Amino acid sequence: MEKISFIPTKKSFQLIPLGLVLIISMASVVPADDELKSENISFSDFDVNKDGVVSIKEAAVLGMPAKAFEAADANVDGYLDQNEFSHLASAHKPLKDSSLDDDKKVTAKVKSELQNNVVLKGIAVNVETYKGIVHLSGFVDSRNKQLAIAQIATAGQLAASVDGVTQVINGLVLLS
Repeated sequence: MEKISFIPTKKSFQLIPLGLVLIISMASVVPADDELKSENISFSDFDVNKDGVVSIKEAAVLGMPAKAFEAADANVDGYLDQNEFSHLASAHKPLKDSSLDDDKKVTAKVKSELQNNVVLKGIAVNVETYKGIVHLSGFVDSRNKQLAIAQIATAGQLAASVDGVTQVINGLVLLS
């Protein structure tokens, strides 16, 4: 039997960090479910480093979907404090087809309101809904800045007025 020996080279040491990154990243992959895995979720379970907040990394490692985290992060700071986490936990229920249907209906109603509004004619607004939270996105021509600002505000107000909408995230952006 022939003996095989390995003599490390400079290049092999350069590849080690890349291999470690790949192994670590694969270990942290979680399924892209729309719901949390456990019905009994607690803040202390998710606050792994015990710093008083849950980071998106801590949440992902324990199976919290990014959509759920982002919806709960009310102040959009990238962390969930106990208050934000408690809202998430109290609102958590297994996703049912009816909630998907409700979101589709809300999206359709919001799109209809936006398309039928005179101020918003000709603007392409993307509408996505998740558990009553409506996210508006798109670009608004800023050649007439006052009109553009009015269009963004109008889109947000119209979306908020639709039955079933619990929150509006207005991501419309002025296009330079």
